[in-house]
Amino acid sequence: MTSYTSRWTIADALKVHADDPTTTMPVIDQNFPTMDESVMIWDTGALRNIHGQTVTFKGWHVIWSLAVDKIDLNNDDIYDEWHSRNDRAYIGYWYSRTGNGADWQWGGRLLNTSADLRPHEWSGGLVMREGTGNVVDMFYTSEADSPINQSVPSVSTGQIFADANGVWFGGFKTTTEMFSADGIHNANSQQDEYFDFRDPHPFVNPADGRVYCLYESNVAGMRGEFTIGSEEQGVLPPGFAVDAGAQYGAASIGIAVLDDGAYKSGDFSATRWTQLDPLVTALGVNDQMERPHIVFRDNLTYLFTISHHSTYSG
Repeated sequence: MTSYTSRWTIADALKVHADDPTTTMPVIDQNFPTMDESVMIWDTGALRNIHGQTVTFKGWHVIWSLAVDKIDLNNDDIYDEWHSRNDRAYIGYWYSRTGNGADWQWGGRLLNTSADLRPHEWSGGLVMREGTGNVVDMFYTSEADSPINQSVPSVSTGQIFADANGVWFGGFKTTTEMFSADGIHNANSQQDEYFDFRDPHPFVNPADGRVYCLYESNVAGMRGEFTIGSEEQGVLPPGFAVDAGAQYGAASIGIAVLDDGAYKSGDFSATRWTQLDPLVTALGVNDQMERPHIVFRDNLTYLFTISHHSTYSG
């Protein structure tokens, strides 16, 4: 299969400005109403199908969130709790009749603890299995910080149920690892102790009908030893000097393809995936391109990702 890699160049990045409302998150007022005072949440997504469209179930809107239970409900230690949230992260869910934000009800933890291969559950996507009545796949990141950085795109399968009173789930008792950083298509822990390999986003490519999966990754190679040449720089303004730390920016968006027939049978094991060359690289620009996802519309393909001010290389 032919791979194609696009570059996010330094010249491209210079067009991004923190005061541009089209590329930055708006400021959220401190008094913005909360959904539930007992949990803190961040990465959130809607129940969807494999083609990327959001779906409801028996009239209920459903979303998943990365969550932690608040330790101090008085919020006296909210700063420290927030900044240590990833150390306790799990995936929870919400349901609503309207989906407009006013009546979301907290459903609690999605995955059984028996499904956890590692202590932390990080981001991914909740997908209604096509051709089934109520089978759902939670694609997520199984993560641990020790004894070395471990981050593995994984999937757990369950069933969704609902009645007039609410939504609940069954299953989600085991987890299957999909693929790991291989040091060839993406950096692994031996090449980069801070490597990123997470946020799986599976989808059907309408061009060939096959199932692919995007994920956050880093360019294969030893951390800090990259050469930032003209292809990585792009056409820079006269007199612009590339920062001396640019070689530490090595973000990429990885992509893998699933064997034909594996999706229908629900076989997402590592032998059924083939990793391809990165879809996008950002050598010299940034070290993180998180939660990549794709939208097909009007014969065009839109690739979305997010990053942070602190992970730019210059």
